[in-house]
Amino acid sequence: MLQQKESQIGNTKKASFHLDTTDYTIEKLKKNNCTKSIERNADKLKEILADWLFLLFLGVVCAFINIFIEMLIFNLQEVQRLTVSLPFFHFNPSSWAFLVISFISWSIYTVGLVAASATFAHYVSVQAIGSGIPEIKTIIRGVVLKNYLSFSTLISKVFGIAMALGSGIPIGKMGPFCHIAACVANLMSNVVSRFSPAFANKTRRMEAFSAACAVAVASTFSAPIGVTVNAFYQTSFGPTAFGVPELPLFALLGILCGLIGSLYISFYRSLVLFLRNNSIAKRLFQQHWLVYPLVVSSIFAIMAYPHGIIAQFCRGRFVFSIISLTLPVPSGVFLPVFVLGAGIGRLYGEIAVLISNAVCAYLQPSLFDTMIKIKHLPFLPDLPPTSALVHQIVAENIMVTPVLHITKITSYESIRNLLFDNRLPRVFPVVDSASNQILIGTVPRYMLVQLLDAQIGPKARKLEAERRVKNAIQMIDAHFRNAEDAMNDRKMRISSDSNLIGLEKRKTSKREVDFRHNELEMENNKRKKGLRFLVVPTTEYEHELSKKKESGCWRRNAVCQMNKEHADKLEDIEETHSERSHTIDRKYRTIHSLSSEYHSFVRGIFFFK
Repeated sequence: MLQQKESQIGNTKKASFHLDTTDYTIEKLKKNNCTKSIERNADKLKEILADWLFLLFLGVVCAFINIFIEMLIFNLQEVQRLTVSLPFFHFNPSSWAFLVISFISWSIYTVGLVAASATFAHYVSVQAIGSGIPEIKTIIRGVVLKNYLSFSTLISKVFGIAMALGSGIPIGKMGPFCHIAACVANLMSNVVSRFSPAFANKTRRMEAFSAACAVAVASTFSAPIGVTVNAFYQTSFGPTAFGVPELPLFALLGILCGLIGSLYISFYRSLVLFLRNNSIAKRLFQQHWLVYPLVVSSIFAIMAYPHGIIAQFCRGRFVFSIISLTLPVPSGVFLPVFVLGAGIGRLYGEIAVLISNAVCAYLQPSLFDTMIKIKHLPFLPDLPPTSALVHQIVAENIMVTPVLHITKITSYESIRNLLFDNRLPRVFPVVDSASNQILIGTVPRYMLVQLLDAQIGPKARKLEAERRVKNAIQMIDAHFRNAEDAMNDRKMRISSDSNLIGLEKRKTSKREVDFRHNELEMENNKRKKGLRFLVVPTTEYEHELSKKKESGCWRRNAVCQMNKEHADKLEDIEETHSERSHTIDRKYRTIHSLSSEYHSFVRGIFFFK
């Protein structure tokens, strides 16, 4: 009974223990699921708040930058007005002195501001030159343009547009400010991407650039939010200002505006191409970048002087606004165009706008597309209207055959022929082999040109020639060293044989050798002047060896030869010496005094001692 109770008690404890563990696990799982749900909701809220906070700070920063630019422009234009009114000089406004001084001060101030803007853009960031909308449009399409959204471009754009607008030239601010807002959005994305990886995404960054352009338009045209709110909550509509019979006139006005817009774009393109292709303009304006803004701003200062007769500037504003767009300063085009269209206004409704846009698009591409083409930026043309025939077109109808390609294993000659015969393609496909033509990748043209220049170019050929000449010289030197070693071995063998024969044939006394040596020195001193030869006593065996050497041309660089005059002198010397040394039975030989054989010969004589 006790054992049963103990077993029951043990079983009860064991069962209760398992129940406690299960309850604890269930509670833990519920807690983890709740925590994960909270974290997911927090991440979603964090992402939403991050987008809203990013756009909020983007709008605030762009608004402050716009206020700063407007204050700079206002102060600069106030100073320009002071240069005309001259309040610090007590002149009669109708006097010639007042007109001359005010005109000079007006011109210097206007030209100085334009030159300062061009200089600032040239030295700080050349990417700030121009409107900026073509570049932003290209970037949003997915093309990467280097340094167009950097901090230096932002600084150059802000101060450049402020000084250019402060000078009074007919340019706008919306295009440059869109570029400024895009730079701010890019810099903010770089900072926020450290905390939120979503902003490092390229698609998210393109969306930020689009929002930045909207912020720039809102800042430039003074808060279109009010217009949007009125459009949403408008409850009463007034009577129409125009009737149906007036619509043909609106259409005619739209055609006229389209023609004027097409003329504006054509004149701008012609001017840019003239400045780029004309030899005189290239030599004068491109090599000296400050000359063109000085000339244009000087003409503008003369035409826009308020007190002058030429102050009827509105007559030349159409042409001069186009010329101002070609200046190397930050400049926009919207506001000058709006000023030109203010004489007509938006009095004729959206019908005239649609007709004018259609006519302009039919004759010429848009202004910013024209700028993209002129700057050689990647351009995506508008898609043509589709029809049933479009769906019947296959790749075979538009492809080019045969396809120019490069195999994975090819020769330099084939690459050179491919580049020389086909100068238009910029990229060539790389295939596995000519038989299967499996595409591996592509290679740009400039990389192939660099490869050819590095491998078979003038410098490479020169290095190869130097290497071959060096190898040839080394082979020749090795050949001569081997020949010299063989010659030395032969000389050593001959010297050993001659020593043995000399020791066997004669044993010369020390006195006889000294007499021979003294006689040789006396003969050298006697014939030191005028003679280039030495007479050295030799043995009969050495005389025979020397003849063999001379006849066999042992010397590598020259052959020991004598002309007739030297031969006669040699015979006289031998006869004289034979008479003087009739007691000594010796034969003599003649050698060149500078020859290397003389030294070896003397060493052989002393060896015989």
